[in-house]
Amino acid sequence: MAETQALKQEAEAQKMKVEQAELNAELAAAEAYEEELKKHSPGSVHTAASAPAAITPRRTLTFDVTPVTVNNNNNAPLDNSTPNLVNSISNGNSTPIQMGIRDTTTVSTSNVLNQTSLLSPTNVMLDMLVLSQTKLPSYDGNPLTYYNFVGTFDSTVQITNVGDQMKLTKLLECCTGDALRLIDHCRVMSPSEGYKEARSLLKERFGNNNRITVSWIRHISDGPPIKPGDSKSLQRITDDVQACLSTLKAMGRLNRVDNPDRIKWIAKRLPRDVRGRWVKRATKIEEDREPSFSDFATFLREETKVSINPNYDMLLKNDDGKPKDEKIKCTGI
Repeated sequence: MAETQALKQEAEAQKMKVEQAELNAELAAAEAYEEELKKHSPGSVHTAASAPAAITPRRTLTFDVTPVTVNNNNNAPLDNSTPNLVNSISNGNSTPIQMGIRDTTTVSTSNVLNQTSLLSPTNVMLDMLVLSQTKLPSYDGNPLTYYNFVGTFDSTVQITNVGDQMKLTKLLECCTGDALRLIDHCRVMSPSEGYKEARSLLKERFGNNNRITVSWIRHISDGPPIKPGDSKSLQRITDDVQACLSTLKAMGRLNRVDNPDRIKWIAKRLPRDVRGRWVKRATKIEEDREPSFSDFATFLREETKVSINPNYDMLLKNDDGKPKDEKIKCTGI
């Protein structure tokens, strides 16, 4: 970690030097332009074609140049005689010049520099360095974890300035099993086509919304019943139900599990005493509306919280130290 931090600091320092050099070049060009303006009377109009040779316009624009007195407060209103004011430049010895650009788009030197620096080789090198030291999660083709993997990959790799070759390489490194077997041939394609094809194949095979929905429903419904006092298994099904809720809600498929019949099927896996308490909770909710899958997830979180509370663990056990198995008659499950 110390070596990585040192490399990152060195890259940042190099990046700052490049940005400073670009800024100095811009300021030098601006000063040269200001000196050229002194040869003309105030209010004269100059076009990009007649600009001093020291300046290379980024685009063809028409300038209205008027010497004005600028307040040091950057938030103060500027002179109305110069429309669409963009920037002010001063060499420290003369009156600052404000340049109005007759264009619907407002451009500033700082914004141009920032956009340029984002695409600079230094930034690309920095992103490559960080990615080489970043450990990404693996993906084996499990539909249940597709969105988790894609979200992490996009926020770590996709948003960087590295090229498609590096992105494809990182994607291949992350994939294992069925997922790797599906996209392994993409490495022989051109970087741009290979990366695009790999993402498309993964989405088509493992990111199909219907397949993900069915996989989640089966995962939380078809497991073995949980024994009384098995807090680990209760925690596991609670986590699975919460993950299913978040995933299907994000996909717009929550209606597939948000109904009493589906909830009853899942609740069959719970210990008898926990099922009894859910029946009581559901009956109370039914006084106003039908119980939702979100209600069921909240109930499970509360039950898990109680089951792992060490302060009252003894109250949940018999005198022989074994978990109590309350014989509660449950109907409708």
